[in-house]
Amino acid sequence: ETASWTVTVGNRTVDLGSRAHVYLVLTLARLRLDEHALPEPERGWTYGDDLARSLGMSPETMKVQVYRARRQLQGLLVGAAGVIERRAATNQIRFGADHVTIEAP
Repeated sequence: ETASWTVTVGNRTVDLGSRAHVYLVLTLARLRLDEHALPEPERGWTYGDDLARSLGMSPETMKVQVYRARRQLQGLLVGAAGVIERRAATNQIRFGADHVTIEAP
């Protein structure tokens, strides 16, 4: 799967293009949006190993993609590291923002 992303901060919009890690971020954002009926602190959490398996990648590859997503957003967003949140004790992961819009081409 391929996906591209555009980030809007205030009145500034930046096209970040299509990269391998974008599909991981998109998948996490969809999981969070799909759980809108849950209380905000519980939305979107999934087990990292399960997510990696469902995306057809190793947990190590997934960690690299998380790193690349965060790195791409550095300098653009304050708190870019929080774009993907982790619960280290349970190996859970989720998209870190509650305000996101997903548009199909």
